[in-house]
Amino acid sequence: MRKDNRDIRDRLMWRLVALMLIVLVAWLVILLFQQVGEREAAEEELASLQAELEARPDTPETPARPVGLGLSTFGLRQLEQAGLDDPETALIEDLKARPELVPEEGVLGGTHYFVAEEMAVLNDHWVYAVFEDGHVRGAAIFAFEVDADGTIEWEPVLSRIDD
Repeated sequence: MRKDNRDIRDRLMWRLVALMLIVLVAWLVILLFQQVGEREAAEEELASLQAELEARPDTPETPARPVGLGLSTFGLRQLEQAGLDDPETALIEDLKARPELVPEEGVLGGTHYFVAEEMAVLNDHWVYAVFEDGHVRGAAIFAFEVDADGTIEWEPVLSRIDD
């Protein structure tokens, strides 16, 4: 009888071990399917983001102009009446064409010129302009007035050479 009890206990123990292995394998399979599902969801999201990125234009966004910079509506209207079709562009182009207005001397025989990408109309009276001569850079603020015939008069107000 003892041998029978021992055989029963051994068989019961083996069945318990087999059941535990089945439960463990089932649990691992469930985890695997969850990871596969999460991976598929991540791949779908990645494909969606790539499609959105490809749909965007290639040109970089221009940085937003700080509030309060630029011509006022009144100033814009006055400059248009004076004959400037696109006042901001006209002001920058006119100043850019006059490098002799840079209030600093060139270094080592260099001749100053304005860096158009770094020029901005600050308001109805002033323009900020970066200049360089190949050796040094600087910046200046210019006051402007536009005559009734559209002629732009410039006066340097403040300038500084970068160290």
